[in-house]
Amino acid sequence: MSSFYNMIHKNPSDEWETPLVYWEEIKDLIPKETIWEAFYGTGRSANNLKHLGFKVLEDKGDFFKELPTNNSLIISNPPRSKINIILNELVGKTNKFILLIPMNKIAQLGSQEYIKQMK
Repeated sequence: MSSFYNMIHKNPSDEWETPLVYWEEIKDLIPKETIWEAFYGTGRSANNLKHLGFKVLEDKGDFFKELPTNNSLIISNPPRSKINIILNELVGKTNKFILLIPMNKIAQLGSQEYIKQMK
């Protein structure tokens, strides 16, 4: 599959999928809506969300080609090396997303600019 994501050099830290125990910690904060796990990987995170009772789209899609048109909630643990690119795609195009982002990434100035735009 040729995509923008695959054309960019992959960073080893981008290949980390959220374990069930982390989703269990925040499950009550996640709206009961249809979810698109935007960075599907092996499907581990999507399967964990399903295990917790969420409806997760089976479409593995390619976030970098197009956002879903079905008004689903985008939720994911995005590739760390591409967080600013991802925020740029999301901010202003949808207000329905939850990203698990490490605090040190949020503290970076580039990420802060996108976060300010969300107000």
